[in-house]
Amino acid sequence: MFSNMSRLQESIGFCAQHDFSLENNTVYENLEFFAEIKNVPKDNVKAEIQRVLDKFNLGKFEHTQASQLSGGWKRKLNIAIALLNDPNIIIMDEPTSGSYFYFDSEFF
Repeated sequence: MFSNMSRLQESIGFCAQHDFSLENNTVYENLEFFAEIKNVPKDNVKAEIQRVLDKFNLGKFEHTQASQLSGGWKRKLNIAIALLNDPNIIIMDEPTSGSYFYFDSEFF
């Protein structure tokens, strides 16, 4: 199915039950870091980050440290990270845990 681990890594998005964002980094820096890990092509990184910022209304927090986000916004950040590079498969463990009801209904 996959000829190498890099292709497999690009095809899967993962959102753990517990937040895995880098607390001292801004929202944008987190997305940038994980875009590199997920092999988003360098010439597409900014557009891909903007896509997930827009999708989850995170743009107003792009310069905010992850540690300063509320629990619900941290969940949105972690889901946005999972959706970087538009994966074919998304594995989520309690993706809306600690989020707001409105987000739950918006997400699904």
